[in-house]
Amino acid sequence: MADKKSAPVLDTIEALLGGLEAAVLKPIAVPVPELGGTVYVIPLTTDEWLDPEAGGKLPEGATATHRRGWSVARWVCDGEGKRIVKPDNLPVLERFAALPYQAAHRILSTAGVVGGDAEKNV
Repeated sequence: MADKKSAPVLDTIEALLGGLEAAVLKPIAVPVPELGGTVYVIPLTTDEWLDPEAGGKLPEGATATHRRGWSVARWVCDGEGKRIVKPDNLPVLERFAALPYQAAHRILSTAGVVGGDAEKNV
């Protein structure tokens, strides 16, 4: 028997859908002084956590440097949560790969990528 103080049980499709709507991911502001300001990141979706290519696939011929850059850049978004870096923009990915570790770590940890099983996608 459930405790009366516990969270509501989502036992109807309407309640479940209401919960899913409330769980829509919102962009999070991350101060990155190395870049001269603040960037927004969007946390992992279940799809992105399970499939590293869910946010886009690197083009043929991409190097390890491009993969490292994409592992950071794929989380950056605008204030509305729309991703702003595309995986085929190799010059931008090279610049993300060259970020100081502290800046990259702040972006990744805020997006929920660093730590636990999520690191397999980085």
